[in-house]
Order: sequence, then structure tokens, then C-alpha cells
Amino acid sequence: APSPSSASGIGANVPTRPLSFADRMLCFQLACRVLGVHKLLLLGVYSYTMKYAKPHQKEVTMLLTSAIHATHDLTPPEHVAPLLRHIADNFVSERSSGAAMVVGLQSVRELCARCPTAIDGDLLRDLVAYKDYKKGEKVIAMAAK
Repeated sequence: APSPSSASGIGANVPTRPLSFADRMLCFQLACRVLGVHKLLLLGVYSYTMKYAKPHQKEVTMLLTSAIHATHDLTPPEHVAPLLRHIADNFVSERSSGAAMVVGLQSVRELCARCPTAIDGDLLRDLVAYKDYKKGEKVIAMAAK
């Protein structure tokens, strides 16, 4: 029988039940931090983020922040661009709440700061137009600047 300190006994105490949403988000957050700090690539992070990045989603700001932390200067722009488009389509639109628009604009800004070539000119022009946004809150115009 392997001793408790041996490598073969490591998996013995791993729970077999599915992880809760909170536990999955903690794992995602940890993985994204490791990816960003060590400049590693795990391109599935962006599709996973798109799967859950909806304005009504629980912990959506933490999810977007984690994806931002996973992005660095070595990340291929063609993998970040679909996430930018997804955020713009789902968060930054006339039908979105003011809070969702601010989260979306700030997320796009941070992603572009880390991977500037990921955004195309048309999307950039569309988002810059929100700096003159008059309907509702001033924070939306501030986030667009």
C-alpha cells in the first residue's frame, strides 16, 4: 500500500462530486492568474469566458477580470478578438443597463491594453462613440473615454 506521502496517494482524497459554480470560478481565477503571471497560453480560456459572459451571469465581473489577467503581450490577437466582440455585443448596447455597459467598456479597455492588436477598427469606432453617450449615466461616457 502506498504511503500517504507518496505521489500515487495524491488523488485518494479528491472529491468525486462535481464542483460548485463558486469552486469552478475559483479554479478559473487561479488558472488565469498563473497564465498571466508566467505568460503561458491556454487558448480555451477565451471560449470558456464567452460561454459564461452574460450581463445577468452571477460573478460576471470576476469572470471578465480573470480573462483579462490571463491576457498578455504574447497572447495571439485572433483569440482575444472574438471575446472583445462578444463583450461589445452583450454588454455595450442600447438595450443593456448602465452598469453592464460600464463593465463591458472597462473590460474591453483592459483587454486592449494587454493585447492592443486584437480590436478591429470598426469595433473601436463603435465603442468610442459611447464617449458622447447622453442617455442615462455619466459613468458610461467616462468609461468610454
